[in-house]
Formats: sequence, structure tokens, C-alpha cells
Amino acid sequence: MDTNTMPSSIRSRTIPAGIEIEDSKPATNAVIKDPKAIDPVKKARMDAERERLTRNTIIWEQDRAAHGSPIAMRSIGFRYLKGNGLPKDEAKAREWLEKAAELGESAAKKELEKLDASKQAAPNK
Repeated sequence: MDTNTMPSSIRSRTIPAGIEIEDSKPATNAVIKDPKAIDPVKKARMDAERERLTRNTIIWEQDRAAHGSPIAMRSIGFRYLKGNGLPKDEAKAREWLEKAAELGESAAKKELEKLDASKQAAPNK
């Protein structure tokens, strides 16, 4: 490559003898895809797999809770509270969180305190 045809950014550098540098040009006809776009079939599979895993996790948590696991009780309470895999139901969430808190689960105790504080802050709801 002749130094006169080199881009100025390269021309200003010292290039060792025998090294050839090609001028790179951006593609003008490149198709830019949205990196967040997912193939609908792939998305449907991912959603189905997520649902399957959530169902299996809930079954496992319910089994562990039946055997006295405060962590599983807390998890079920959070699921009811957020509507994650179980219908959103604050009364059931509170029930499960109270069971976990009675067994010493600290995150359940903290969540119950938050729920109580939010009820006191908004008594008209």
C-alpha cells in the first residue's frame, strides 16, 4: 500500500518495513438487528421452560414447607406477595411469612415489618 493512499490516522504512525496495512471501511449495506429482539419461537420455548421450572420449584417449595422449612415458607410467601408463579394474594403471603417468621426466618420478619409499615402509612386502602 502506498503511503499516499493510507488513511491519515495510519500515515502519521511509523510503520516497520515490510508491513502492509489495509484500509478498513465500514459496511454500507450491513443489516443491523436489534440485539434485544428474540425469535418468537425461541421466546415461546424460553417462556415455556421458565414456567415449567417455576412450577417445579413451587412444588418443591411446598413439599419443603410441609416438612417445616422456614426458607421454603418464606419463598412461598414472597411468591404470593409478588404474584410470581402463584396468584397475587397478600393475605396468603402474610400467612406464609408469619409461619416462617415464627420459625426464626429473618427475611420473613423484615418483610412482615414492611407490610405492617405500609398498612399504617396508608390506612384508607
